[in-house]
Amino acid sequence: MSASNEKIIALIDMDAFFASVEQRDNPALRGKPVLIAGTDAQKGVVTTCSYEARKMGCHSGMSVFEARQLCPDGYYVAGNHNKYVYASMRIIEICHSFTPVVEPFSVDEMFLDITGSIRYFGSKETIAEGIRQEIKKKLNLPSSVGVAPNKVLAKLASKFAKPDGFFIIDNDNKAEILEELEVDKLFGIGHRTKDKLNKMGVYTAGQLGRFPLEILRRKFGVIGDYLSAIGRGEYDSDVIALNEAQRPKSVSNETTLYNPTRNREYLRKVLLSLVNKVCYRLRKHEAKARTIGIVIRMDSFMTHSYHYTVDRDLFYDAEIYQEVLKLFDKVDFGLNSVRLVGVYTANLVYERDPLQLRIFPLYDERKLSIVKAVDSLKNKYGTAIINIGDSRTPNYEFRPESRPPLSFGMKSFIQVELETRPLKRKP
Repeated sequence: MSASNEKIIALIDMDAFFASVEQRDNPALRGKPVLIAGTDAQKGVVTTCSYEARKMGCHSGMSVFEARQLCPDGYYVAGNHNKYVYASMRIIEICHSFTPVVEPFSVDEMFLDITGSIRYFGSKETIAEGIRQEIKKKLNLPSSVGVAPNKVLAKLASKFAKPDGFFIIDNDNKAEILEELEVDKLFGIGHRTKDKLNKMGVYTAGQLGRFPLEILRRKFGVIGDYLSAIGRGEYDSDVIALNEAQRPKSVSNETTLYNPTRNREYLRKVLLSLVNKVCYRLRKHEAKARTIGIVIRMDSFMTHSYHYTVDRDLFYDAEIYQEVLKLFDKVDFGLNSVRLVGVYTANLVYERDPLQLRIFPLYDERKLSIVKAVDSLKNKYGTAIINIGDSRTPNYEFRPESRPPLSFGMKSFIQVELETRPLKRKP
């Protein structure tokens, strides 16, 4: 690919996102060490902390108990999931004013393909600083932007940009940066991989890029090619735009319980509520499912996953719930309690597929009229306005001290939000 046709990828990385939102909304917290860590005095894990708290040795993932020893005078905030999601959606809107190709990577990171935007905005610098200033102007939040020829380098550049700045990696400085960069600074290399590479005499990205590919393949399998590519700064991966019209391969919802429980009747209500959400989203996509599955995670973190494929196409809440209960009855709790439950559907077929045009008409008209009426109310007043069956479980929703449970993937999570809070995009 010639230089003129080279991809240009940007990564928007919000600075101490949750803590910054809290400092913005509460002037008394500005300039203070803020830790998003739940309401418990000693238990739990720090989700995010402000730069003031980081200077005292605090960081994401550490226990609240340890954080309080390092930062006893810090402000420990439970956090507000809905507030952070709303801010994330607003950031996506701002990104869409610079390019239509936006891929949420996490709740506080977005990849943008700005290759086609350079001609309109003039330069990489103009776009990077323009996005930062728009976020600051409209949301009063700090952000850092990394720009590079691919996702891995863009993520690296965003780290160099922190806090509250932008950094560009291109062909002029790429080799110099990678030559002395520690391998674990590259996206996708954790402590275990770093240790293995170090034992092989590989300490920097430059050394990794020059290391014999055949040996990397022998030691790491198919990952060897990826390691070699990122060591050279040449790994290529497209930014996949999150489009509301995009056909998902699966539709799922999960939740972490406030308190682990062994109460099967209560868990059946939770499952029904999740089925309601999954089925609503299935119908939004004009899809039907042939594979139904559940995920049950115990307080011991042992996870059970059950699924099977039926010989018919399902989209109606009661039908899918019936299959979910069959799977749930197979779960043996042992001495454990349940802390997370999930429902997923896969092997989807779509109403607009040529061979599937007669599927919906084959359903009972009374059932169809019911789901259409329910979906119409949800579209107008929100998904909580009505559900089929007794799925009233007021205490099972996301724990305030935890991050959104995203084990089904960030893109799926944002997709749910887009379906319930449509973006206002400029024509």
